[in-house]
Amino acid sequence: MTTVSAEHAVTSAEPVPVKEFTLSIDTGGTFTDGFVSGAGRHAQVKVDTTPHDLTEGFMACVQAAAAAMGEDLEGFLGKLGVVHFSSTIATNTAVQRSGPQVGLIVSGGADRAYGTSEQFSALGAFISADMIVSVPEAVDDTGQVITEPDARSVDDAVRFLLEQGTAMIVVSFGNAHLNPSNEQRARDLITASYPRHYLGAIPVLQASRISIAPDDFGRTATAVLNAYLHPALVRSLYKAEDGLRRGGYQRPLLIVNTDGSSTRVAKTRALDTFNSGPSAGVLGAVHVASALAADNVCTFDVGGTTTDVAFIAGAVAPLTPETLAADLSVPHPAVDLWSFGLGGGSIIARTESGLTVGPGSAGSSPGPACFGLGGTNATPTDVWLTLGYIDADRFLGGRRVLLKDESIAAIERLFGPDDERDLEEKALDALDAVHQALGEGMRDWADRHPGIRNGPDRWLFSYGGGGGLLAVAAAESLGIQRVVVFPQSSVFSAFGGGLLPIAHNYRAALVGSRMDDVVAKLAASAVRDLRAEGVTELAAVAALLRTASQEGDFGQTAAATLADLLEGTSSLELPADATRVELRVEVERPRELAVRMGPEADNRDSRTVSTRGGLAAYPIVSGLGEPDAPSVQGPVFLSARDTTIIVPAGWSCSFTELGYGIIQKEEAA
Repeated sequence: MTTVSAEHAVTSAEPVPVKEFTLSIDTGGTFTDGFVSGAGRHAQVKVDTTPHDLTEGFMACVQAAAAAMGEDLEGFLGKLGVVHFSSTIATNTAVQRSGPQVGLIVSGGADRAYGTSEQFSALGAFISADMIVSVPEAVDDTGQVITEPDARSVDDAVRFLLEQGTAMIVVSFGNAHLNPSNEQRARDLITASYPRHYLGAIPVLQASRISIAPDDFGRTATAVLNAYLHPALVRSLYKAEDGLRRGGYQRPLLIVNTDGSSTRVAKTRALDTFNSGPSAGVLGAVHVASALAADNVCTFDVGGTTTDVAFIAGAVAPLTPETLAADLSVPHPAVDLWSFGLGGGSIIARTESGLTVGPGSAGSSPGPACFGLGGTNATPTDVWLTLGYIDADRFLGGRRVLLKDESIAAIERLFGPDDERDLEEKALDALDAVHQALGEGMRDWADRHPGIRNGPDRWLFSYGGGGGLLAVAAAESLGIQRVVVFPQSSVFSAFGGGLLPIAHNYRAALVGSRMDDVVAKLAASAVRDLRAEGVTELAAVAALLRTASQEGDFGQTAAATLADLLEGTSSLELPADATRVELRVEVERPRELAVRMGPEADNRDSRTVSTRGGLAAYPIVSGLGEPDAPSVQGPVFLSARDTTIIVPAGWSCSFTELGYGIIQKEEAA
């Protein structure tokens, strides 16, 4: 049994006054989305992502949110209580291989730090073999130090890496998950020789501070990947927070993490944010699944470049213990997502075997041909525009005018001058190719999740800018007869990010230390971090302690509140053979799932669509964001902000008390 003395508690700060507004921002490959609420109002905004500097798009989104709530920027920031931020910064760095040159110092002769040849090959995407050096040191399998690293060996290793041009150094030694003291000594030696004010100083990451996984390769790979992602993330996140503070925002910027938590910038590790945008959408969908009592759910998120899908069973977050970056799998918890290259900006190409769609994308710049920014390839967006599914002058609520002539020219180029068929026939062939590629991607994913193919009570939750035009086709490819769409569909990942709790995970090795002392230090760290994020009521903070044996995984041990833990009243039973301990603290935020939205500002009552049977007028109907609105029968378009949602023939749509639309096959309904 262990208790934690109250002497480790941190003096409480004055509570921060309750503010009026909350804002969540998600930066994607094409658009930066925002969802803002407060004073009984909600608004969603969408601006262009700025690849050269993502914080420009971030601040433009803040400005747009202020305007949507009828405030100037300074007044809005003064009334803003919480800002969540998810992004593709880390993901893009890995995909584009744009990270820095990382140097790695490992144990002398410790081949296990390299893993298998396949693992080492995957690691090679983020560090070259000639940037790995070793120093003599050893910790045995009981956590006892056998050999300490000496100053000369460490200095020689660092000098070599500096000469090779390293921008980050990772120190990862064998068995450091049991005893990190040798890693800490090496780090101390490096910082003593190269202090921060010294011209040649470079960041040094200690692997055991990033991960205490028992596998030496897994721990090393996690630290290397984190180092590779770190500089770009630091530049962007601190710059985004500085922009808020200059305008008068008073609280920390909270970063969405892939394990379902959110932390302030200073406590966020780069790897925590990998795929954080799509993850936020899935985690938000978990709460919706609970509200709708939906058991087997496919989340379907279509952006400009990719379609991201996940499987939610029993309204439980689908977490996996591994994060996959390129071909490198590292032991780091994340939302279990599957992505394939199909989105509104996917490039449609012609090959000898027919039309292909993706995975190449026009992105946000130049974008689809209809953007008029220099793109010449046909994309699904160009096809939808040509066929009448989207209006040239109503894209993004009229904030961007699309060039239909450019879409037509791109489709004509796609089929070539020898194809003399009507434009509509060519565009319909391209649309069939989009649906075929979509079905193949969905079925490939579903093979990994039998519950979404065969389980009872199956649902598809559709969101993302392109989800509404593809959701029913995606559902049909899996035999699903119930699709849910949302008034906030086009910014759902931003909406989901705002539902997440503040949470922190702390891990430590126990070798050579008393359990009570280690847990006390972790609890004190948690209090300090939560105070900095405006959390002052410790009795409302859930605390979960887990332990692991030398080679085992963490298993749940006991739950309490952080206040109980600090006061020594929790009486937690912890096993005597534990070698590692983890503390997770979590503060739930109020969740408002019902969003009442006004109708889209569109005076037209229908859109004319080209079909295989000729031209057809599809009515535009309201209902989304209007609780318990009358049901409608397809084919119709649902009035929605910043996106297009279609209910095809043979399907109908009813509306829930939350204002969500449930599209069902008429016989199933």
